[in-house]
Amino acid sequence: MEGNPNKRGQMLAAAAGMVKKGGLLFLSLPKACILNSRYCNPEYVKALARSLCLKILRVKYTNKLALWVFQKRSNSSHGKIPGFTIPPLRSLPGEVVRNGEGRNNFRILLEGSDANKKSKHVRFDQPAADTEQGT
Repeated sequence: MEGNPNKRGQMLAAAAGMVKKGGLLFLSLPKACILNSRYCNPEYVKALARSLCLKILRVKYTNKLALWVFQKRSNSSHGKIPGFTIPPLRSLPGEVVRNGEGRNNFRILLEGSDANKKSKHVRFDQPAADTEQGT
């Protein structure tokens, strides 16, 4: 489990970038990361999927897990890139989506050109510049 929300986003984007059009991507997270988080809920996961050209085919919640099956819709913005370089992504802010005591701080952040207006590329095999921790 990655503790840095930016690295989580980088890992998800890298995985989506490796999937060919029509291919499948499976995601499994602890159920509490989605249903008890201040920053992440099922609608946010849908927005992440859309941003990464993924279509949700199936969602299942078990007693402890949240499971998704995604299908790659196109390679237009996240095609194969040598060295698993991730292109700039549309930013999804880490805003509070659910208030209340007892909530966890799990989130997945995608950094992109819309957020910082830079055309930087992030290498999956290099550490992120920030060190924010939150689970």
